[in-house]
Amino acid sequence: MKNRTELLPRLLEALQFENYAVALLAFMAVWATRSLFVRSLSQERKQTLVHQERSCLKFAFASLASIGAFRGADFFVPETARIVPLLQVFGLVTLFVSFVWISKLIRLGTFVVSFALSPQRPVPLLLINVITVLLATAFALLLANEVLGFSVLPLLATSAVLSLVLGLALQDTLGNLLTGIALQIDKPFRIGDWIELQGSGLKTIGQVTEITWRATILKAFTDEMLVVPNRTVAQSQISNYSSKREPVLRSHAFRFPYGTNLELVRMALLEVVRKTPGIHTNPAPAFILVENGESWITCKLLYSIVDFGEQFLVGDKVLVAAHGRLQQLGIRMARPTYEIIQRELDLGQGP
Repeated sequence: MKNRTELLPRLLEALQFENYAVALLAFMAVWATRSLFVRSLSQERKQTLVHQERSCLKFAFASLASIGAFRGADFFVPETARIVPLLQVFGLVTLFVSFVWISKLIRLGTFVVSFALSPQRPVPLLLINVITVLLATAFALLLANEVLGFSVLPLLATSAVLSLVLGLALQDTLGNLLTGIALQIDKPFRIGDWIELQGSGLKTIGQVTEITWRATILKAFTDEMLVVPNRTVAQSQISNYSSKREPVLRSHAFRFPYGTNLELVRMALLEVVRKTPGIHTNPAPAFILVENGESWITCKLLYSIVDFGEQFLVGDKVLVAAHGRLQQLGIRMARPTYEIIQRELDLGQGP
């Protein structure tokens, strides 16, 4: 750091109302950009932006008040040997409040740009956090160099040693962070996709709700939240059931007694599937015979579903409608039959 007597003028130069006005114009530009497409956003995204805007405005007012108080104190209070250090501390606090406001503004702008570029697909919070930290760090280094007089190069050299120590202490956390970034680059899944993870003794199915610094959060069929470390996700076999490249097949088995008109059954069940919402027409549903049993024929009804998360509800509708239709046609399902042979044993005769 340069001479302490130079700190107060540097703080006064940095904490000017003109600089505040530039930051305020940037906030208004972000707000205007958000207003252009806010109607097309989901309710959840609207609430996210409103929360970020309120947080940003709180620190904007706090920054304005602290800048006004700092410059007022410098103007009205005589600069004596005792007052100057207090003014410097007050200026550093004001600078920190302004830095937090700019960081909030950067985060808000990152949300707005991300939502504008990806209006339909959810944006991982990990990506928002990484971009915010990088831009805020760059701004902090700029302030340290211009206002506090720190040289960036020695600071980077010192931070290299510190990074080594922190890297050893936070190995698992940093591993999950880097793995999460790698998952975002590779994109085997996105927020909202239904995935299955297998490997390392783990087998779970859930819908991706968020990707954070440390973990991927899944929502299971029974609504419990599963927090899986990013490193575990990367080491697992990932099956993405929301991918449009491969349909998700579902099947139901039916058993009919011998002598049943299977062609009539085929037509009836395929008609039921075609009338049930939530089922793909391509590939077309199929009805196939799979087994000849002792007293029945096993058939399977195959179809592909639109939403993997709705598979049980769709399956329930298909089964209810199928049983109702078969009952209308007078077609019964096969039941297990047992033949009991009873013989009389004449105890009066020898063997």
